[in-house]
Amino acid sequence: GFFFPQVVKKLEKSGRSLSDVSPLEIRELARKHAFDFMEKQRQVMKRWTIMADWDNPYLTMSNEYVATQLNVFSAFYEQGLVYRALKPVYWSMSSKTALAEAELEYMEMDSPSIYVKFPLAASLNIPPELCDVSLLVWTTTPWTLPSNEAVCCRGSYTYAVLKALSGANCGEKFLVVSDRVDALREVFDLEVVCEIAGEKLVGLHCQHPVDAERVVPVLTAAHVTDASGTGLVHTAPSHGHDDYQLGIKHSLPMPSLVDDSGCYGAHAGERLAGKFVLTKGNAEILSILEEKKILVSSTTFSHRYPVDWRTKKPVIIRPMKQWFIKIDDLAKEALTCLETVEFVPETGGSNLKSMLKGRCDWCISRQRSWCVPIPVFYGRDSGRHVCNAEIIDHVKSLVLEYGSDIWWSADIDQLLPEDLRNKYFAGEEVERGYDTMDVWFDSGSSWANVLPKDKDGVPVVADLVLEGEDQARGWFQSSLLISAALRHKSPYKTLAVHGFVVDKAGSKMSKSAGNVVSPVDIVQGNQKLKIAAMGSDALRMWATLFSPSTPLLGETELHQAAEQLRFIRRGVRYMIQHLQGFDVAEQCVPVEDLLPLDRYMLYKLHHFVNSFTSCMDSMAYQQASNLLNFTMKTSLAGFYHNTIKNRVVCAPRLSLERLSALTVLYHHLNVIYRLVAPFVPITAEEIVCHFPAMEGCSKPTSAFHHGWPVTDEQWATETREVKDVAFALNIQEHSHPTKSAYRAEVPDSKEFDLFVRVDNSHMFDRLLALNNGTPSSTLSHLTEILQCAEVHVLDGDSTQRTCHTEQFVSEPETMSIDGDDRVSGSVTVTVTSPNWKSCDRCRRRVSSADDALCSRCERIELGGTGYF
Repeated sequence: GFFFPQVVKKLEKSGRSLSDVSPLEIRELARKHAFDFMEKQRQVMKRWTIMADWDNPYLTMSNEYVATQLNVFSAFYEQGLVYRALKPVYWSMSSKTALAEAELEYMEMDSPSIYVKFPLAASLNIPPELCDVSLLVWTTTPWTLPSNEAVCCRGSYTYAVLKALSGANCGEKFLVVSDRVDALREVFDLEVVCEIAGEKLVGLHCQHPVDAERVVPVLTAAHVTDASGTGLVHTAPSHGHDDYQLGIKHSLPMPSLVDDSGCYGAHAGERLAGKFVLTKGNAEILSILEEKKILVSSTTFSHRYPVDWRTKKPVIIRPMKQWFIKIDDLAKEALTCLETVEFVPETGGSNLKSMLKGRCDWCISRQRSWCVPIPVFYGRDSGRHVCNAEIIDHVKSLVLEYGSDIWWSADIDQLLPEDLRNKYFAGEEVERGYDTMDVWFDSGSSWANVLPKDKDGVPVVADLVLEGEDQARGWFQSSLLISAALRHKSPYKTLAVHGFVVDKAGSKMSKSAGNVVSPVDIVQGNQKLKIAAMGSDALRMWATLFSPSTPLLGETELHQAAEQLRFIRRGVRYMIQHLQGFDVAEQCVPVEDLLPLDRYMLYKLHHFVNSFTSCMDSMAYQQASNLLNFTMKTSLAGFYHNTIKNRVVCAPRLSLERLSALTVLYHHLNVIYRLVAPFVPITAEEIVCHFPAMEGCSKPTSAFHHGWPVTDEQWATETREVKDVAFALNIQEHSHPTKSAYRAEVPDSKEFDLFVRVDNSHMFDRLLALNNGTPSSTLSHLTEILQCAEVHVLDGDSTQRTCHTEQFVSEPETMSIDGDDRVSGSVTVTVTSPNWKSCDRCRRRVSSADDALCSRCERIELGGTGYF
């Protein structure tokens, strides 16, 4: 259906209109446009690295899909859920078809805002206080007044008789609901004469506003409110859904005075006939009311008015014979089915549920030729219609063989063979119907077409359905209603609802607002708009960074996405660079033999994977992206990569110290490329191409062939060493302000010594264990973790000896180590200039003299293997 405006424009350029084109030609134009557009979408989505079975998409115009849809319609019909009736429906004058609510959009428009008086008709039962009183009615649809059949009040309300004190109606009396008197005083100069109960109005009659020879009843109705207007509502069953229901209840007439073009017909009278109701029709009605001296006030009212979602032109409500699906019981069934559905976010189902609760019967017929036909036949003379499973099955067989065009191209004898014609029409001349099905019935049948079948041939329930929040009135709802009717369960287990992209001002992006940033321009660049090409990974990364309910898109947000992608690629590049030549099978260090910091990093990696997986499982992609950003930027690049840099570069190639760090880098890389694959698939595939010794694979394969990462359970064990490293990192975090103060005072110093004083013996012993068992060390796990030249561990009674004048002492802070018992104590950190010189090999301030090697590098140069 989305082809309509484009095809109409093409026809107009060639000097033709829809009325000049045969149904079969329209269908061919629609089919070609759909295929062309589908190919464009396919190429764009491939460029965005969206994975799908692109060579075998399901198409709602395929013979098989249409045949299945006819089966669905047949099942509805056989259950008695489908009926044909004359009812008011949304009518698009521009498209010449009925519309469902899901096919409407709303735009700001100006309408007449008028107050009209309906003089009460004299009768024996009229209360004395209402003599010479007119009901004051407010309406924004003057064009519907010729179809007026009643005025509605609310029996439980109190109404006030008002007297006009000035103006053209000075001295006249009007009736309005009492709660609106103050609001109306802003429009009119009025005084209250008396009040009367609403129930006393019911059963009275008033003059028809256009036809002077008619009177209409005053009725009570639940849809009347005192929130706006006058509490008295003009009622035209032909032009309103509430009005129609009231008309059915009270057997009110439902005149059809408006034609398909939105113009008054001959039945509306010579003065109105041929006038378009929303323009000249409204104007003429106002003239008639003025002549009758019943127009009290007329202004312009700006409000949101329904328009056809295809043509963007106004629609009206008018009575038409259409096909409907009964909704009352079905909506209740659908709400019950939703009880088993998980919504993402949790509030994602609120709109869908509220719309189901307030929904009227579903108008499924359209006056279009490019949709699926409703397989119904009519007796030419009687007008009687026949539609049943037997007829539908025959039509379905023709569709499977020839396609749905057969409904328009075949003669009636082929569509309805002689045996069926004699059986159902007994010699009467027969005509096919030309109504087609609502496109939401097409899409709502998708689960019956697309989902795999179980052992009984019944389509399974989809794990996930994902679409925008506007589909609460569209696909979400139509597929649910159809599934609830046919198999009494939801077609989906999880319903994920996203919002729409907004600009930095929070406004929804739209072509009409001129604030759209095209994803194609982001990926490929646009020189004219000065947009640099960022690639699909950056676009996908942006999609993970912001709330799916109102995703922001602007220069700042795109820059943020590009920066996060750069951090991922930079961190990955670091790991790949150092893992060159690393033999996974031969050189990976067992978990139990890893160095303390490395063991700690695997412990953290295990918890990161679990948290990330949990976010992905719950579709909390923004949280998952934040976790990934923290891990790559802070945990790895900001800490671990920097901390082990010296060890990886300077330790002996095959030393335990170096291989322990490379093992951790390997495990991180092996996890990260799998985790990021759904976010940034191109980056993930590049990682695979450069991955060292990919677990025995002889050549690189796709990142999506290796499965989701599952960590070793040993990584999850919080060993004594893991707790010790966590304690040391707590000290590292505590020392940051003191280190910053030192660097500000001694800006050229890249390294420093640390004096760590603890007043708890257990904590002191644990730090000694990380410091090679000695109070002072330049070559220990603790110096690496604290990233200093030398570390001195002091207990509460030790005397700190330092000759440095530049020393900075932190405030004491209470810390703890989680052991068998929770042990806590006070920790103080002092930062001083290092005592040593810079080593020519490792560049650390741990050498005893200038232009000399430190003791560790000397040992390594001589072939030694130890690092700490």
